[in-house]
Amino acid sequence: MTTPWQCWSSSVYRKTGGMWYSTFLASEGTAWRVVEVTKVVNKTCSDDSIYSTVEAYDDIGCFDGCGHKRNTSSACWVGCFYRTVLGADGMLPSGFANPGGIPYEDLADAWDAPFASEDPRRGGCAAVPGV
Repeated sequence: MTTPWQCWSSSVYRKTGGMWYSTFLASEGTAWRVVEVTKVVNKTCSDDSIYSTVEAYDDIGCFDGCGHKRNTSSACWVGCFYRTVLGADGMLPSGFANPGGIPYEDLADAWDAPFASEDPRRGGCAAVPGV
């Protein structure tokens, strides 16, 4: 492996079971349809909710070294995000078998929070009207 994110992808897959972004090979070329829309939220709100949860789990102050303002495109912030999600071992080629970091259940709750509530204190986001 020549780049850090190659390690991260294996660890993310291992931690989540590949359920968030992966589709089955057998489904390639298949049309998808939306059966039901329960709530549509603004991406900025959803991202902020998830990022805030991850940043709150940073027990070593990694994000503090990236500057005062959240910059999700900086190498520092991205590295801290994955280090917090996967734990220190999950950042290494040998660590994909047992990633640590945020417990899976808490990560899944952070993913669901924008849709589960409209209360920003609980990670909730307002529904986009008319969608």
